[in-house]
Amino acid sequence: MIVFLKYFNRIRRVLLVSALSLSVLSCGSETIVAAGISGTGIVFGSITGFGSIFVNGVEYEIDDANFDVDGKPFSGLEGQSNLQIGMVVKLKATTYDNGTGLATSVMYDDAVEGPVAEEPVVSGSNNNIKDFSVLGQSVRINKLTTRFNIESDPGFGFDSISIDDVVEVSGFVDIQTNQIIATHVEKKGSLLNGDNEVQLHGVIENLSDDKVSFRINGILINRSEVTDNDLEDIDTLAVGLYVEVKGVYQGGVIFATNIEGEDDDRAEIPNYEGYISLEGIVSNFTSSSVFSVNGVTVFLDTGLFPVEAQQVADGVLLEVDGEMQSGILQVSKIEIESDGSDDHDDH
Repeated sequence: MIVFLKYFNRIRRVLLVSALSLSVLSCGSETIVAAGISGTGIVFGSITGFGSIFVNGVEYEIDDANFDVDGKPFSGLEGQSNLQIGMVVKLKATTYDNGTGLATSVMYDDAVEGPVAEEPVVSGSNNNIKDFSVLGQSVRINKLTTRFNIESDPGFGFDSISIDDVVEVSGFVDIQTNQIIATHVEKKGSLLNGDNEVQLHGVIENLSDDKVSFRINGILINRSEVTDNDLEDIDTLAVGLYVEVKGVYQGGVIFATNIEGEDDDRAEIPNYEGYISLEGIVSNFTSSSVFSVNGVTVFLDTGLFPVEAQQVADGVLLEVDGEMQSGILQVSKIEIESDGSDDHDDH
């Protein structure tokens, strides 16, 4: 039996809708509409278990999948060994009605990697939440839902994370606040010990006339050692380009060793026609019917999901599945995810 490990400790309410077959189940004063959902397309969400790989409540077979982990290719078990619970991944996969699926590719790239810039502070009156920044990027961790990798440091965690810890962060970006809601944090080292290799994703700003320096999230990048011939997947630097920068962090400056042009993962989905399973943060809330998840426009039929529609608001973490049609995700499944404060471990 495969053990389904979960880091989120969630209260889950899953509503599934099918145009072909609907069965209505009464549960107290609530009505749950249930049926199968399947399709071939893109799955974007956090890893909640292994055995194969569990993402968005579905077990995906990955034995023959191609892996891309932080830009490095892997296959089979070697690829899985480089992944951890809580990492946000993108799959190309077929999802079946029975809660299983088959992935042909698995891609992971961290949201940011670098030193914690200041002592993490408790957010308001919620002692389970702390905020800090990494290379100009705001990060929020949650004691109940963020998974901390303790392999390199058994004492590392919510209570011990501190200034100058070099961390790798994976999570979902709240588009409205530009804050990473962390689902996975791993300590890579400490600036005090000279561990200052960093990785930053973002849009190029303030590009100098000689194109030797620019900024991402306010952090100065010096690319004097990276010539135009060394750039990957990009011909030349320009303001507005979305790039990944790897380098060494010294004195508040990243001295780049590699610059690679990237497609923002969110940009691919609106141009896709077909099945999408998407976990992320609500933003641009216009009404219970129209809002965005990870920047992707979503349409929710409030007549089919009246209870869930009342819970949707900016900043809410949820999962939506459905079909992309003309740049809008037509929702056929929605799951509101709690902060885990009232949950218990699932095994």
